[in-house]
Amino acid sequence: MVIKRLGLALLGVLLVLGCATGVMNVSYTAKQEPPLKIDPIYLKVKDMRTDRSVLSPAVKAADIFAGGGIGYMDLDAKNPQGRSTQLKETSVEKAFEEAFRMRFGSRGLGLLPEAEGDKPALIIEVERLYLDLADSSFKAEVSYLARFYKNGKEIHKERISGRAERFKILARKTAEEAISEAFTMSVNSLDLEAFQK
Repeated sequence: MVIKRLGLALLGVLLVLGCATGVMNVSYTAKQEPPLKIDPIYLKVKDMRTDRSVLSPAVKAADIFAGGGIGYMDLDAKNPQGRSTQLKETSVEKAFEEAFRMRFGSRGLGLLPEAEGDKPALIIEVERLYLDLADSSFKAEVSYLARFYKNGKEIHKERISGRAERFKILARKTAEEAISEAFTMSVNSLDLEAFQK
């Protein structure tokens, strides 16, 4: 009897935790760019957000996403030719890694499986992933700090952000379009010329 009660209690906790985090659909499309003449690089993404809440109180109050919070992303990433990769219920780090991999691959830039001291490295520190609702519009912001390394030394750093605003028509669809636009803008805005200097 005690074991049965413990089992039911554990199931209840798991259900509560499951409801507390939802999934947001995010799409990314790499822009058409000329090939890069850069040696393969190592890419690492770190989620450095001090506030992990993706949704503002206003968005939560609108009850658009089940559970009132976002814990994972369903990413649909496309290269300029339209070939796509989907990641289901993935983390913020993995979503960024896949989007950058897609963009770099479309420019002929390879990625190293592990960090090597004398090889170029790019560290992405995600600082903000946020969706707000104000004046009947969804306002999304995605930002990160990019750190470039060569021979184990930081040679350049740059803070990148993407912002988008969409008038609220179809609540969830419009919200996800706003986040997708900000996410795409932030990934596509990173300038890789620092590695060519």
